[in-house]
Parts: sequence; structure tokens; C-alpha cells
Amino acid sequence: MTLPWRPLFRITASGKESECVEVYRKFRGILNRLTPQKFQTLAEQALVLDINTEEVLFVIVNILHKKVNAGIKVDQDMF
Repeated sequence: MTLPWRPLFRITASGKESECVEVYRKFRGILNRLTPQKFQTLAEQALVLDINTEEVLFVIVNILHKKVNAGIKVDQDMF
């Protein structure tokens, strides 16, 4: 019998760090589900994220930069 996988440690953050981690997870989740059919709904979800500090904005820009550099094909019909 094998036990289910569990992380060796949990990332614990406090204050601004936890806010950045939460926004990071939510935004990555939105980008991972992004398709032309779901674009409008997911764009609305991204707009309501709590991006109110420079650190959180940096996290969002960093995620987008990594996705663009990864060579993701963007369907022009989404825009």
C-alpha cells in the first residue's frame, strides 16, 4: 500500500508575503484555465484580484513575463 504524496514542508508566509502568495496562486490558476471560450469569464476574475501593492503587481507581471517567454501560442481571436 502506498501513501498519497504530501509536500515535505508548507510555505508559510505572513502579511504581505501571504497576500502575494495568494494572488500568485489565483492568477496562475486563471492562466492555466485560459482558452478562447473562457477568456471573458477568466478576464473578469483576474480584474477582481486584489492587486493593490507594488509587490503584488510585480508578482503578476513576473508570471506574465514567464508565460510569454515560455513561447505560449496566443490565439488572436481572444482579443
